[in-house]
Formats: sequence, structure tokens, C-alpha cells
Amino acid sequence: MRMVAYTGGMEVVIALTRVPEPVRLNVEQSIEEVDELVSRALADKTALRLRDDDGRQLVVPSDKIAYVLIGDAKPRKVGFAL
Repeated sequence: MRMVAYTGGMEVVIALTRVPEPVRLNVEQSIEEVDELVSRALADKTALRLRDDDGRQLVVPSDKIAYVLIGDAKPRKVGFAL
């Protein structure tokens, strides 16, 4: 028996300069919407603002962004496989 929990939405991974681990969050926006927000923040040199599935807001200065990965959130495996 394998249990799977689906998180829904898009997974966004943001790597920051001088920070060893990337920030990971799930958002309800589409890939295109997140791409537009990231592109605008980088072009305007303003902060990137994203809200996760739990309603928390992440604010990242655009000059600290090393890279951003955007993709479908994958189901997380929970429990034991038989």
C-alpha cells in the first residue's frame, strides 16, 4: 500500500547568492504567472514577492536571486510501500 499526498499548484525553487540551500515553496499561480513575476522583478530591480499555498508571503531582493526553477509540484510519497 502506498499513500501519496498531492500538494497541488506549482513548485518554485529559488536559489539565493551566498545561501547554501535554495528556498522551496508551492504556489497556486501558473508557470507563466510566476515567470512574469520573476522577470518583472529582475528587469525592474525590485523585490520578488510570492505567496505560498499556506498564505505566507516570501519577499526576495532580486539582486540576491541566483536562479529560479518553476514546475509542477510532484506528489510526495508518504508511508510505506508494500
